[in-house]
Amino acid sequence: RILEVLRVFFLSFAVLHITPLNLMSNPKSTETFFFTLGLLLELLVNAITKTELIFSGEGDLEAIRNHSKRELRFALIPMLCFYFIAVTISGVLYFRPEDDKNEATDYANKDNILRNEIGSDAEAYNDYGGHLRFLAPAGEGHYSSDTQHDGWAISDIPIVLCALSYVLNIFFTLIQKVFLLSKVADFRLHNVPENIDYCIHRYGEWIMLMLGESVLSLLIVETTESTEYYVVACFGVLTVVLLQILHFESEPSHVDGHALWRSISIGYSYNVLVQLLSFGLIAFGVSFKAMLTDIHNKAVLNGESYDQTGRFLFGFVTASSVPYGDQNERHLAPAVSLSNQAVASLYSGSLFFVLMSLEAINTTHVKTTSITNLFFDSNLSRDQAKKVWWPIVFMAAFKFALMTFTATLSTWVKDPVKLTVIGFFIVLTLAMTRFLKPNYFRSHQNE
Repeated sequence: RILEVLRVFFLSFAVLHITPLNLMSNPKSTETFFFTLGLLLELLVNAITKTELIFSGEGDLEAIRNHSKRELRFALIPMLCFYFIAVTISGVLYFRPEDDKNEATDYANKDNILRNEIGSDAEAYNDYGGHLRFLAPAGEGHYSSDTQHDGWAISDIPIVLCALSYVLNIFFTLIQKVFLLSKVADFRLHNVPENIDYCIHRYGEWIMLMLGESVLSLLIVETTESTEYYVVACFGVLTVVLLQILHFESEPSHVDGHALWRSISIGYSYNVLVQLLSFGLIAFGVSFKAMLTDIHNKAVLNGESYDQTGRFLFGFVTASSVPYGDQNERHLAPAVSLSNQAVASLYSGSLFFVLMSLEAINTTHVKTTSITNLFFDSNLSRDQAKKVWWPIVFMAAFKFALMTFTATLSTWVKDPVKLTVIGFFIVLTLAMTRFLKPNYFRSHQNE
């Protein structure tokens, strides 16, 4: 339990140092070094836990040892190497002597410009005496050209290595679970089974958390008393609610029908698809925030008075001797300002990504030997010739057209209000097609 406490502590330590890219790209900032160090220490504790299981596991010792060794060999040790290189590079960049004073001064000037412009966005940075923590950059509309990240640099390598280790971990895990374990003679001696009920519950909680991030992105922007704001906010919330219904109403109501129960390879496919869905939901929420920020900025230009773009969610108590200004709230995230084309592309692209992930997740639950069998009538006996089920073929063609329209939506529409309303009806239409023939999936589950 002590190791678990340490693991969560190091993970929290890494999350604590997630800051805007402009700060994490500064080699003389502590953010990247402590971020990668926290990830390295968390993974090291995880490796120690696996090693402990090899020598002092309880239960089926041979299966536990083989499983833990495979996890160390294919996942933890390769990721440790990547994180160690990332920590080394960021540490060298941070602790090296200042050979080039101009370079250090340039980064310092950019850092000061960044903080000043973020603070001026809400007139809050000076009010708080510089004590605000901004979890996201204000966007291109709130930066001068001096604060933009100037291409790739050696200081970007640690972050790239962390991202690359995540991708390679998925690849290595895919190899061991799909190709290696399937060829083992006695499977039970080389793998520790998962608690499927527990995993289904945790996956459901994670999806709810990601959906909540999208809702939070809608609520975090200061309310603007305009029709555009309320249309985008209301239809945005309804769209997220529909996505929640679309996912959970399509999930099997029992373990036997779930993808995690079917096989290791299909279960891992479900795992990867949930991660892809999470990426899409986060980007989808950011697009809503960018839309509402644009509406807020237009209202300010029209002469309406608002104190800040980002919403202050709650206050905090401080000692009376410490001056924090007139306001005692924490500014969670400043505004995101993008061009209309960028917002439209982000919205349509993320919505397409989310819907495709939901469709793929739903397909993993269908018990069929081949994806092509979905288009044939499963009620026929094995002796009868396969008969194409045309309603499903037409439904698939309609979904393909709907997905194509969603992916190219940004080329036709750029107005935030129209985008949000059209996106809502796209999700509503997909939900109707999903539940139009509920007996379809039940019939294939009985194959």
